Amino acid sequence: LRIGYNKSFNIAAEEGATESQDGFHAGVGFNLGSVQLDMTLDDLGGMMSNPIHYLNGRNTTALTSSWTLSYTW
Repeated sequence: LRIGYNKSFNIAAEEGATESQDGFHAGVGFNLGSVQLDMTLDDLGGMMSNPIHYLNGRNTTALTSSWTLSYTW
């Protein structure tokens, strides 16, 4: 389980454009012997405010924005 904060800056932003973006991110990883699954959780705010929706599978937003599945020989 991991949690992080990211802030990025655009030093060449056009007039009226966003100069910086920030946000919290979370992820979870599983290691089952030689099989590993790593997921970046997508809707952290929704998961924290109503985790039962995600546990029951009644969420309307995606659980993850990206995942990696790997196998070690």
